[in-house]
Formats: sequence, structure tokens, C-alpha cells
Amino acid sequence: MRLIVIDPRFKARHGHHYSVNAALVREWRRRGGEVEIHGRADADQDVVEALGVRPTFRNGAYARFGRDDSEYRIFRAADVSESVAKDLARHVRAAGGDVLLVHTIHAYDLTGLYSWFAALSAPRPRMVVMFRFPPSFGLRPEETHMARGIYAYVLGLFKNHADGDAAFGADSAVLARHIQRLAPMPISVMPMPIVPDDLPGRPTGADDRFHLTYLGDARPEKGFLLLVPALRQVFSDAGVDLRVTIQGLTAGSDTWDRFAAEFAAISPQIRLTGATLDVGAYHRLLASSDAVLVAYDPVLYYHRTSHVFVEALAHGKPLVVAARSWMDIEAANLEAAAGGELAVRMARFDARSLAAAILDLVANRQRLTEVAERIAPAWRSRHTAAAYVDRMLAMLGPDASPPRGPS
Repeated sequence: MRLIVIDPRFKARHGHHYSVNAALVREWRRRGGEVEIHGRADADQDVVEALGVRPTFRNGAYARFGRDDSEYRIFRAADVSESVAKDLARHVRAAGGDVLLVHTIHAYDLTGLYSWFAALSAPRPRMVVMFRFPPSFGLRPEETHMARGIYAYVLGLFKNHADGDAAFGADSAVLARHIQRLAPMPISVMPMPIVPDDLPGRPTGADDRFHLTYLGDARPEKGFLLLVPALRQVFSDAGVDLRVTIQGLTAGSDTWDRFAAEFAAISPQIRLTGATLDVGAYHRLLASSDAVLVAYDPVLYYHRTSHVFVEALAHGKPLVVAARSWMDIEAANLEAAAGGELAVRMARFDARSLAAAILDLVANRQRLTEVAERIAPAWRSRHTAAAYVDRMLAMLGPDASPPRGPS
């Protein structure tokens, strides 16, 4: 059985698109199935070679969304969706025995995906669509109502014309409930297939100072702009014994050089790197951490999840998170089950609150680490590619299971 992954924004060998696709390729092939991935038309050559990605989608760049405010963004979303339908029709040849997976869907894609899928000849392939973003992602606040209306309309079309052929999920219970209000069919909660089977242990001979890390894109909504003032306050505490690694993905700009100088002026114990890490190097850095910053803007990260959060807890690392974010909600659920805290909350999304949370975490590191390590084994098994594929196939029914390969 063939798995066809439709990923209009997959371009490079870093970020969640690559980690998810690479994990799914390994797991589906392990079960004896074939995999075909359709990514951006300008996908990097090393991605094409590593995973056999087929360059397909012409309008998949995140950077093109929301840059020009001269018109409603949702109108451009309609143009992109039409392009998605045309690119699918031109490049994807799906048959009745195939399984289609769209693991990162946007308002920009949904209408085009339906138009293409509904036009397929019977017997149609089965399809799983997973939401990772609310309908309003990338749009203006005043466009939220229109985006929700489009989702409700298109999901209604799927129900009326493709019921039984398509199943829908979301990567968190919070987002699933949000989408469910618009959908006439069930929205399942799905795992995140990003935890490798073998995680590296903490390196021997590591520096014994408390190691705090910030990982992923250096974006304002992920708290990057709070780091300079927050760490300046943290390192002004004479008793703090701390080293910090900031691994972001915006190296090479004048702005990045300015931040490097500002961090260096605060303390030589702050290391800033813009290097792109492969999966192994990324998890080795996580393994060397004592705690991880996932203090994202709760306004934007209430419905959105964080792979860094999932990966850090898989390593048993305590966290700093923002109150009222998805990370806060998920941590609270885990803490209730474990009977102890594994995360420190910053009360507000500002530098002063972040500094206070970091100092609180350092002071209570032993207690927080004990709880994080206690929940890690079950958390790891919950977010593997095997768990994801099992859930996906269960959503499609027993006829969708590929033959089992060697374990």
C-alpha cells in the first residue's frame, strides 16, 4: 500500500516538516509500504535526494503569506488554494488503494484540497487531514470570521461528498475542540510523530553548570526578543550558576550579528548559534540541556502546539512556558497525573516575567527534573511515528492497514 504525503510547505532539511516526513517514511517502509512525498516546487536538492520528495507546489512559501496588507489576505488564500488544486491535479496520481496524508493544512490549502479530492474517480484513495493551526493562522484578526466560515463550508462539503473517504484530526485537544465547532464530522486528536526510537543520553563529561536552551526559529512570538533583557536580568544575579545555548535559524543577517554582540556583552556563558542541526545533532543538544525555554506568546500559541515542547519532555527536561498557552495546558495535564510540577510559568509575555521564571526554574531544578523524568517514558511512546501511523490507520478503518514489515 502506498502512502502519499501532501505537504505544500515542505522545502528544507530542518523544522517540523522534515522531522515529520522523515519519521513517516521510516515507519511506513518498516511496515512494508511505499511512500511518495509531494513538497514545494523549489524544494532543496538534499531533501529531494534524502526522502525522494517530488517538487510539486508553486505557492507553498510561508514568507508569501501576510506580507502585503493592501488587500485582504484571505483573498490571496483563495488564489493559493486554486493553485494547490491545479498542482495536485498535475502531479499526484492517486488510486483507490492508496492512503493520502496532509499533516499540515492551512486555510490556504483546504478549498483546493477538497476541489481536487472530490474530482477523483471512484474508487477514491482514503485520506487523513491533520490540522496544526487554527483557521485564522496567517490572516488579519478581522478575517477570522471569514476563515471560520470557509472551514465550516468546506468541511461540510467533505461530509456531504466524501464522507467515509476522508478523516480529520488535530495535533492537540485544544485545537480539535476549536475545529470541531466548525465540522460536521469527528475531529480526532493525533500524536506528533517526532520522537526518534533511540534518544541520546546526556553526554559524559558535560559542564556541570545548569544548561538552559532555546531551540528553533528565532521569532518574536517564540520569545526571542525577550531573551536579551531577560538574560541581562538573570545574569545580574551574582548567585546564578548558568550557561545558555540559543540555537536559532536566522543566522547571517545584520540583526543576528547585533543580537550576538548583545548576548556576548551580557555573559560569556551565553552561546548563540544559527547553525541548522540535523535530527541527531538537535537531539544531542537537547540531551545536554538541563531545561528548555518554550515561553511562546500565549495569544498565538493557545491553539498552536510546539514540537520543541514535545521533544524536550521526551528527554525528561523541565520547561519554562507562558501561562495560558497550549504548553501551559498540556503541562498542567501531565502535572496532575504525575503529582508534581515539571514547568515554571511566566505570568505575562514580557522580559521581566521570563527572567523571574528562569530564576525560579534554576532554584527548583531538582524537584522539576524529577517530575519531568518520571513522565518521560510514557510521553515518548505517545509521540512516535509508530503511534501516529497506528492512529491514522485506526481513523481510516481496518482496510487501510499496510502489510507489517520486520520490526
